[in-house]
Amino acid sequence: MRECFSLLHGQMHRPFQRFSPSCNKDLISSALHAAKDFHTAYEYIARQKGEKYSSYVSWLDPSELIIPSPPKPKERQMGFQIDRDIEEETNIPDKAEILSEKVDTFRLPIYPVSAVHLPSSATQTLHNTQMKNVKMSRDLRDKMWNVDTKDLFQNDKGSEKQLPCFVLTLFAQDTFRLASTGTLMEVISMEDTYDLDKKLIRVVVKCKAVSIVDIEGFEKETIEKENDYLIGRVKLREIGHDNIHSIVDEEDKEAKAIIQRVTKDYNDVRDMYTNTESIASKELPPYARDAVQANIIECSEDGFLNKSRFWDVAECWQMLCNTIKDARRVDLQSDVNEIMIDAASKKKGPLKLPIKRHELPDDVQSKIIKMEQEASEDFLSCGLDPAIDFQLLMGVGREGNINSNQIHLERVTYLAEMIKREKDRLEVKEKLKNIFVDDSKEEISNKQDFWDKFFE
Repeated sequence: MRECFSLLHGQMHRPFQRFSPSCNKDLISSALHAAKDFHTAYEYIARQKGEKYSSYVSWLDPSELIIPSPPKPKERQMGFQIDRDIEEETNIPDKAEILSEKVDTFRLPIYPVSAVHLPSSATQTLHNTQMKNVKMSRDLRDKMWNVDTKDLFQNDKGSEKQLPCFVLTLFAQDTFRLASTGTLMEVISMEDTYDLDKKLIRVVVKCKAVSIVDIEGFEKETIEKENDYLIGRVKLREIGHDNIHSIVDEEDKEAKAIIQRVTKDYNDVRDMYTNTESIASKELPPYARDAVQANIIECSEDGFLNKSRFWDVAECWQMLCNTIKDARRVDLQSDVNEIMIDAASKKKGPLKLPIKRHELPDDVQSKIIKMEQEASEDFLSCGLDPAIDFQLLMGVGREGNINSNQIHLERVTYLAEMIKREKDRLEVKEKLKNIFVDDSKEEISNKQDFWDKFFE
């Protein structure tokens, strides 16, 4: 089983935070999410993609999309399909009666994170330390959120089993809203960590994707309780990585041309990052180059043509984006550390460790903030966003007005644009490098000719 992570540090998941409506969200956002972290999970980035692409995602404020909770004693039960449950319960509020017409609709925990989890075959790892997330993990272990595979896959054949499931969705760090398209995850294993007093402090959950889902609403009581995890209603949109075997029609000339081009571009970019003589490889630390070569797989046309394999290829590209992001963060932090040490050394008295930024002179703090902002903007300008671009990729077809093959071709086209953008960027840098190298060689040659003539 593959594990999906950035090849340097792994994806960091910022927990969902609730704030009162009266608070200044812009101030909180700027304070919580410093530019040095290179965060890209912002709504404004999605809006900048243009009308067509920004329509691939919609954002939800949990407090504005309330659905009724089921009556007790099933208040904390899950797994069941909503339409089936309504037939069994007669005292559900009138508002919920419309659910009887829905199919493939489930009540599940909603887990907001600052990273996008694609519906690939990779194993994902979540480190839960906040008590509400620890509580959700324990409830999953206690089979409170099990889903029947018969209901999930709409298949009467084969063995029926129960899967503990929850939904991961992107948390926008500028507006504090959630993406309406999420990933249904199946829990594979859990591991508890205790402190010296035998108090549970962390639950590590390994899970894998089952489906793409659309979030339809949130239960009010789970929004209002600070220490409770979100529970919502989700509708299946695309089932399972292992259950998609169809391919795009090979007779479609347009599709074939797009797939041939993106396959070549993908492998060209991979070669640029793994070639030690390439300027692209200089953007990564040496150990990251080796990791890219080992983990960013070479791809054939079938990787883009086949709908199930596509998500594995997309995830490889996402890993590359995260790796480059983390490499730049490491470089930035190294530069910031040098400035902080230099500034602290100039202060009177012995050097106090650790060096705290707020204790440095104002001009030094301003210089660091400016450096971080410029580095963050420079990373964004590269077009290697590991969050919003991939959220848009999952959201293609969410309006339900195009068929499965059209959805897949649109996804391939969007990923192809991302890959082509990076290829063009690297080729421009390579050309500039060659120009400087040629100029330097010419200058050296001219100097050599001068001294040769001088000593004749």
